[in-house]
Amino acid sequence: MLKVLYSNLLNQKEFECPAYENEIVSARFNIIQELFELEIGHPFKYAHRLNHKVLHSNAIERVNVELACRFYSESTKSALVHFSEEFGKDWLSTSRFIRLVCQFFNTVNNKSLFKAVQKRDASRKPVTKENRSQLNFLAAFLSWVQQWQAKQWKKVLCRETFCALLPYVCYKPFGAYENLPTICSIDLPHVLLGKINSDLIDREFVVLRQLAGANFYLSMRQFIEG
Repeated sequence: MLKVLYSNLLNQKEFECPAYENEIVSARFNIIQELFELEIGHPFKYAHRLNHKVLHSNAIERVNVELACRFYSESTKSALVHFSEEFGKDWLSTSRFIRLVCQFFNTVNNKSLFKAVQKRDASRKPVTKENRSQLNFLAAFLSWVQQWQAKQWKKVLCRETFCALLPYVCYKPFGAYENLPTICSIDLPHVLLGKINSDLIDREFVVLRQLAGANFYLSMRQFIEG
């Protein structure tokens, strides 16, 4: 999902989004590019993770998740906030979009009880009975994505991305917390949402592709033989 959000913005150059918690949200690729060019040659950079490859990658290179992580990073968001005082509200609204993307993936990918303390980031806290702030954020994020899809804005994510993002936000986190204690017949003290994903089966598919000669498009026979 992170790679798709990255590719969508590089292809469309701009997103028109609904407001989130009464704050204007948008995303413009040219602002990220201006930020990168502004800091070229400086010994100290706020957006230190941006580079030429991140902003000008080709179609094959965009499958590299490292480029997407460099684009949607906390340093990029902080740099946009810093320079928004000089360059205006468009920089601030773009920073809000990056903040939402970062917060979403930090929430659903948390696999540690102590990551929130190590990173000093409240969005990485586990879900517990006492602390449901992560589920509250995901509910608000889901409502925001549904508004974005329903209003048929001119510059939005592609239809396939919306179809993948909505079930991912809705069913994975809420079903995990609400149903796991019932299924396991125990009272779970916490739920780490990052533990509930398709990483294991995806890793198995990687092995099967390598057994078939690093072929991405396998036949049923090749899967069974592997």
